[in-house]
Amino acid sequence: MKNYGILPTVESCNALLSSLLKLNRGDIVVKFYKEMQRSRISLNVFTFNMVVAGYCKLEKLEKAVAIFKEMENLGFNPTIALYNMLIGGYCKQGLLSSAMKLKDSMVRNGVQPSEITYNTRIHGLCKEGKLPEANKIFNEMKGVNLTPNTVTYNTLINGYYLLDLNI
Repeated sequence: MKNYGILPTVESCNALLSSLLKLNRGDIVVKFYKEMQRSRISLNVFTFNMVVAGYCKLEKLEKAVAIFKEMENLGFNPTIALYNMLIGGYCKQGLLSSAMKLKDSMVRNGVQPSEITYNTRIHGLCKEGKLPEANKIFNEMKGVNLTPNTVTYNTLINGYYLLDLNI
């Protein structure tokens, strides 16, 4: 398209980014994002969400956080999906305090945590064998009137099972 002087819309670029993510091609997502920037295609919040997801798939959390900060600096408001992706990335790498701080920042910025936000943190804590902290998050979840679901209970059951096995 560029060779013919036609720039694609951000929506068509986002459709491609979304397809690439479904194919687990975070590497191409990142390259295409950089090409979008070079071509001066206006980005939107969905573009940033998918680029962060791409970096998270590549396990490049520091780059995902940099995109998050760039997005905020450009005046975009992060979505709950974006917060949850980064919280998941922090938990996956065992950076639980960073995950908790990001959740607090999320609330300060007016984005209310969802079941996914709580389940992700509970999973991260259980994975690290921190069951008392996981229970605290579970009680916090109920305290804000979010209903624990099958994922919540399975995560806690698995956490206690692994603790019992001393794994």
